[in-house]
Amino acid sequence: MNVSQDCYISSLTLAKKFEKLHRNILRDIREVCLVRDLEYVEIKRGKRTYQILVSDEIAECLGKKYAKIGFERKAKERIALTTIEQVLGITLHRQYQVDVAGVRFFIDGYHKETKTAYEIDEGHHQNANNKAKDQVRQQLITDKLGCKFVRIKV
Repeated sequence: MNVSQDCYISSLTLAKKFEKLHRNILRDIREVCLVRDLEYVEIKRGKRTYQILVSDEIAECLGKKYAKIGFERKAKERIALTTIEQVLGITLHRQYQVDVAGVRFFIDGYHKETKTAYEIDEGHHQNANNKAKDQVRQQLITDKLGCKFVRIKV
């Protein structure tokens, strides 16, 4: 495309806006563009894609896609974490990544200064199988970070 870069939206910006992992944004951009026969611009560092620049049309398609997927669940999580931030006067790192023995975990919210992890437990956390997995995951993260864990049922 022969359009200046300021007419594009970065995949990094979209990841932050939609609160998604960047690699998932990259995957979804490619999928949307393939299905709709749209073009995008890839920026690479070495062999890896660093970011993708997309048009407003593609960003809008992603927004519609994400609005249909788990909106209510994500909204509850966002509201809970925002409330914690406002009440405590802190800023949480959302979807904080923790690598434990080659396994990547994400904490809904993490406050580095107080070493406190906040997990928002929606309905799917309530069945016995998921509760057991959550406890193992929590212990691994607690051991790695030396943090307190606060679980909030919504």
